[in-house]
Amino acid sequence: MGKNKVGEVMELPEYLKYKNNVLYFNDINLLELIKKEGDCLEVNTLDFIGQQITNLNNIFNNAIQKYGYQGKYEYFYATKANYQKRVVNEVLKYTKYLETSSRNDISIIEYLYKHKKINKECKIICNGFKDKEYFNKIISLKNEGLNIIPIIENEDELKYLIDMNTYFEVGIRVNVDFEYNKVHKINDCTRFGMYYENILNRLKQIKNSKLKVTILHFHMNHNIKDINKYIKVLSAIIKNKYIPLKKKIETIEYLDIGGGIPASYYNKFNYELLIDKVLKNIQSCCKKSNTKEPNIMSECGSYTVADTRFNIFKVQLKKKIRNNAYWYILNNSIANLIPDSWITHKSYLILPINLVNNKFVNVKLSSLTCDNADRYYFQEKKDYLQLPDYKNEDLYIGFFKTGCYEEILSGYNTVHHCLIEEPKKIIVNKKRINVIKEKQTDKEILSLLNYK
Repeated sequence: MGKNKVGEVMELPEYLKYKNNVLYFNDINLLELIKKEGDCLEVNTLDFIGQQITNLNNIFNNAIQKYGYQGKYEYFYATKANYQKRVVNEVLKYTKYLETSSRNDISIIEYLYKHKKINKECKIICNGFKDKEYFNKIISLKNEGLNIIPIIENEDELKYLIDMNTYFEVGIRVNVDFEYNKVHKINDCTRFGMYYENILNRLKQIKNSKLKVTILHFHMNHNIKDINKYIKVLSAIIKNKYIPLKKKIETIEYLDIGGGIPASYYNKFNYELLIDKVLKNIQSCCKKSNTKEPNIMSECGSYTVADTRFNIFKVQLKKKIRNNAYWYILNNSIANLIPDSWITHKSYLILPINLVNNKFVNVKLSSLTCDNADRYYFQEKKDYLQLPDYKNEDLYIGFFKTGCYEEILSGYNTVHHCLIEEPKKIIVNKKRINVIKEKQTDKEILSLLNYK
């Protein structure tokens, strides 16, 4: 059960199933949940974080053993994926490795260290552009004994650390536009990472400094959708970047493959196949060039926390388009609550909560705001969604796997477009349901705008 696009049947996650024509989240009847808590909900859970982290570690370690790979694997949680304290605390039960992306992100590390959630055995890698304030926080934590490693993003950052004239373990992010564009047959450029030639130009300074380069970092800027294309790009990066730089900077021990390991939004993603190919490819390239196989690091955001949230909406209004297709207008705003759906046209798992025994019809989803852009964009150049038709009944639908980035992009406890309120936020853990925050009121919204 659960048709979404024309002719496509969803392979549902294990925690979702239909019973008596109603969708259940684990053993919770979502229709009953709606009746109790409200018809526009943000539902949070921590149940799957440990499972995701443990699963990925096991897949990597099994592949390392199977192929006799000479390096190890280290899982890092990218805190920008979901900064909520409850999420980070849950992550820290399963890994002590974190990745930061900004100077304010470091403030979370300071908090965790102060409150003894992390200790000197933890490892923190620092990505993103680094101004003086960011560096000062990194240096302060390093001086307290924390194992914190800045990833050098550009020549200014490299110069800053060299001029400090103090010992620092660092990584270097390398720009991989050339390799990525060649495989994907596009002409695009990113602002991230040092060009290989510029690293070579700075080699003498690096070797004469007190910096110890232990990590070579790259990221392809997209979640992995095509495993074979990803491996082609990876192979080119290993041959063109890692191997020659390892020969010139012998202290490099780690290859950080960045993020991109995806959440499984539609049909299940083959993680075992991806990781097998990653290790075999790196191993083969290194063997041919007589280069030591690196330890592997990855920064997992979407994969770790996508399943920690879903959004429930009521279909407020049905408007006919043509040929038995309809606009389904939801009782809140897609742009406000799930902004990545229209910023990057990201797709989500969308399922009816009830009425699944009704006839399914072609549908486009939109919202209560005054903007035509406030719609579910993934369907725009593709088929309609298919959802149940209704007449005198109430239809509810769920956007699943919205736990990554959405809340921070949207803004938390703030004012949103067209003054549409934030929904009621609840947390569900092993059948226990607690309210995090009640539905935002018009008085709260006006107060935030200084209409006292």
